[in-house]
Amino acid sequence: IAGSVEERVEVRVQSLLALSDLALIHENLLATNEGSSKSFQGMLLEMLAHSMPGIVVTAAEISAKLLLAGRLTDPNLIAWLLTIYFDTSLLDKSEDSAEVKSVGCPARLQQIISVFFPTYAMSSLDANDALMASVKPLLSIVKDKLEASSAKTLSQWPIAKIIEYICYRYGRPRRQKGKSRLSRQVRKCRRTSC
Repeated sequence: IAGSVEERVEVRVQSLLALSDLALIHENLLATNEGSSKSFQGMLLEMLAHSMPGIVVTAAEISAKLLLAGRLTDPNLIAWLLTIYFDTSLLDKSEDSAEVKSVGCPARLQQIISVFFPTYAMSSLDANDALMASVKPLLSIVKDKLEASSAKTLSQWPIAKIIEYICYRYGRPRRQKGKSRLSRQVRKCRRTSC
């Protein structure tokens, strides 16, 4: 139902929310079956690129939740979240659309995503690596959006600001508490030939 384009938006969104809640409870639910036609992650990526803001908002919230829980690790999802975070047109579209008010709130999503990135980057080194790996898909997404839109929207995409946001804030290596003490012990051991 979540992937069916014939269903109403509200029904698709509710089924997507139910699937995400089940995925949080059952760890192996998101494992792809060979016989399944669509993976859950594929559906999320499709819905993140959707033209209806309500679907995009809900898919972004679900992606953030599943990434933070460690159920998904795809850098493409992170790239879409970054795109949505810096996309000002989503908030502009939402003011005119009654559908968004009934399905999801872009202002709430902005708050969720602004907390998501620092939390996700600090959750594990793998998450930090996935965040850094999202740069290439992010550039592809922005390029596709620029090609599909008019020239006046070029100023909407502060590409340098987005890359700086990722690389400067989250790209620096983190020093772990016990790591520096261990490094001193290793150097001391090498000097004394232990």
